[in-house]
Amino acid sequence: MPTAEARVETARAERYLAQLCDHLGHMRHGGLATHHHATGHGGPPDVQRVEHAGDRAVIVFNWGQCTLHASANALIIRAEATDDAALTRAQALIGRRIETIGRREHLTVTWLPRE
Repeated sequence: MPTAEARVETARAERYLAQLCDHLGHMRHGGLATHHHATGHGGPPDVQRVEHAGDRAVIVFNWGQCTLHASANALIIRAEATDDAALTRAQALIGRRIETIGRREHLTVTWLPRE
């Protein structure tokens, strides 16, 4: 299963993790507001499940999952997908959303090389 990781430096990692989970939780199974969240790769993400507890989260899509961990100074993201195309979609979706919710802090998601 192709994977990629990113580390986003921020003192507000837990806040961004919660916001991402809340946003994607609303998109679960064609839920709220999916009509304006096209990814450019076949429409909105198909969010199967969002599990969030404190500083950790797992977001399961029909094509893979993202695990997130909020430390005191960074948000660590690990994306796993069924194939390279799905991994590219996951990186774009998660990266773009984190950068949008962290725009005031000028967050940048830089993915490390794939395994």
